[in-house]
Amino acid sequence: MPVAGHKDVKGLLDAVCSIAKIHGSEVHVFQAMRPMDRPSEQLLKNKRDMLYRLQEEGIKHIEANVPPETFSVGYAQHIIGYAKKVGAGLIAVIADASPDMTHLADAEKERMLFNDAHIPVLAPGMEAK
Repeated sequence: MPVAGHKDVKGLLDAVCSIAKIHGSEVHVFQAMRPMDRPSEQLLKNKRDMLYRLQEEGIKHIEANVPPETFSVGYAQHIIGYAKKVGAGLIAVIADASPDMTHLADAEKERMLFNDAHIPVLAPGMEAK
């Protein structure tokens, strides 16, 4: 589950926690740590919320702060590469673009959905307000 800069990640967290409990899964909260990137306050808040919720729910988890091993304009290749490396059975992302990724969102979501590792992708949308 890569960190996200969305206003609300509750729907994603609800889905991930439900699936993790059913299957006894370990959840990796992934953040690509590019040298020049400055994560938004919203992204950092969401990351804290993700880690806290997993802890609160008693779900085994790992905080994975990983420097990229390949070049990628967006984050899809970093996410897929990490998922392949750890043998992930699922990648969980929010289907809608976060405010900081709208210019790349469609292509990045497509790269994840049709990833070369054939890892299933859980992609709930944001709730209508």
